[in-house]
Amino acid sequence: MSWNQFFSSWAGGDDEQTKYAKLMGRIGDLRLDISSASIFTMVTLFSADDPKLALEHSAAVKSAQDKYKALLYKYLRHTRGSREKAVAAYQDFMSVAANLKEMSEIISKRTIMPSLVV
Repeated sequence: MSWNQFFSSWAGGDDEQTKYAKLMGRIGDLRLDISSASIFTMVTLFSADDPKLALEHSAAVKSAQDKYKALLYKYLRHTRGSREKAVAAYQDFMSVAANLKEMSEIISKRTIMPSLVV
């Protein structure tokens, strides 16, 4: 018997759990304040990228998301000081937005995996 026979990964496996933790770390790297977190939340909520959603008014959703993306860039431009820093931060935010979908997929297919080691 092993000490970890009663422990299991909360994700589909240790690889997914490690990947999820790494993606969470990228969110922490964004240096979110309350304003950027609020705007970023709106950017991610108004996402019509998933074809499984079959939104009736996807153009309106995309338009709303584009407005929040523009607002986020303007805010980053104001708070980060230079255009170059704002562009780099904006690209980081958009990369993390794409990662959120991957994180959601990891959570949605999570299962309790037995890890019995004898």
